[in-house]
Amino acid sequence: MIYLLLDTKGRRFNLGEAVDLVKRLQQRTLRLELRYNVLPSELAPLRALIERMLVRDFAAVLKNERQIASQEIAGCELANDKVGV
Repeated sequence: MIYLLLDTKGRRFNLGEAVDLVKRLQQRTLRLELRYNVLPSELAPLRALIERMLVRDFAAVLKNERQIASQEIAGCELANDKVGV
């Protein structure tokens, strides 16, 4: 599963991947809105790769901790620190 969390208080996005989303969400204490996609079973082995691609895509449009040049839309920030280039 690929998920997108939005901390509505801190205006930060977090993209991730998880086998067990309920378990992953129990680790979070932020005020969140959640969106997720369940991958077809044949794509499950590519879950981490898809997540990294999405993080890079969002880094191009959201302010991020890695200081990768972005368009900084919507006044939000990308929370992921594993932004590959």
